[in-house]
Amino acid sequence: MICFGANAEGAPVLAAMRQLPEVLAHRSRLPAPLIPARLIEAAVVNGPWKGLVFGQPVHEDGAVNRHAYTFCLLEQFHRHLKRREIYADASTKWRNPQARLLEGQAWEAVRPDVLTALGLPENPDALLADHTRALDAAYQDVGSRLDTNTEVRPGRST
Repeated sequence: MICFGANAEGAPVLAAMRQLPEVLAHRSRLPAPLIPARLIEAAVVNGPWKGLVFGQPVHEDGAVNRHAYTFCLLEQFHRHLKRREIYADASTKWRNPQARLLEGQAWEAVRPDVLTALGLPENPDALLADHTRALDAAYQDVGSRLDTNTEVRPGRST
């Protein structure tokens, strides 16, 4: 058995995955594949899955489509796994990336060597200020050319 963990972003999806066997095993009096909405974690249903899970128009009595919910949840689980927001500590590829970070005295002991090897200053304030100025200049430059660029069209981000 694989034991999964999650950070704050992946925790709701992992909790919903742990409840999935109950969702799949539930015997409903509703017509298949509908089940009562109280069985699912509605917060993990996003984007285009909402219409498929909850129905368009919404199903009577708050019913949800079990099949659509299952695939939505599997997709969410995979996305969070790829982002390492859900992880398997026993795995070499899918383990928690923060688990091996040094802390406390162990970090303080190697910190100067790490900063030197990476070419980073002891105090990052000046470096961050430089990056902030460069990023702001880039945004200003792009923004100043938007009026004359006919290829740019407003749209929504995905």
